[in-house]
Amino acid sequence: ASRYTGITPYSALSIAAVVNVALLVIGVGVLMWSYGEGRSAAAGLVVMLGLFGGIPGFTCSYALADLPWIGVNSSAFSMAVTVWAWVLFRLRGDVHFRYLTVAGLSLLSSMTLLDHAMVGALTQIGIWGLAVTEARPLRGTRCCEAFAIGVGTLLLCAAWPWFNFFQIAIFSS
Repeated sequence: ASRYTGITPYSALSIAAVVNVALLVIGVGVLMWSYGEGRSAAAGLVVMLGLFGGIPGFTCSYALADLPWIGVNSSAFSMAVTVWAWVLFRLRGDVHFRYLTVAGLSLLSSMTLLDHAMVGALTQIGIWGLAVTEARPLRGTRCCEAFAIGVGTLLLCAAWPWFNFFQIAIFSS
């Protein structure tokens, strides 16, 4: 982006950090709203951003003290994408869009898994958590959708051209 726009890489990363945090804040609000807890979103953000304790200084932390350090990391974008993936899974809407939603969530989930393995695993855990806690009549359907998203995620990761995903997944563990 810097090459095409002429802005410095530092400026591009600074803009990305602001966008990452904005996506997360808005996503948390929408996720809380989807459960009827929209009024609690501000309190949830206070806990996420302010009550983190000391400065851990590692990725996937949204402590206010860490944001200047890690807001430019790709994991910050992946955390925001994860929250939005949960929102989309929760509010998937009309049955006619089920396949499109599963495909889109597979894409979002594969982006997070390829970008940051821990966040990618968290994305899948959250999707499965939403599926198994669904009300009884829809629980089976939601679990099938979560399974399809997981399979789609693995297939998209396997198609990644820059490295062998499964080889790295096996040797990294």
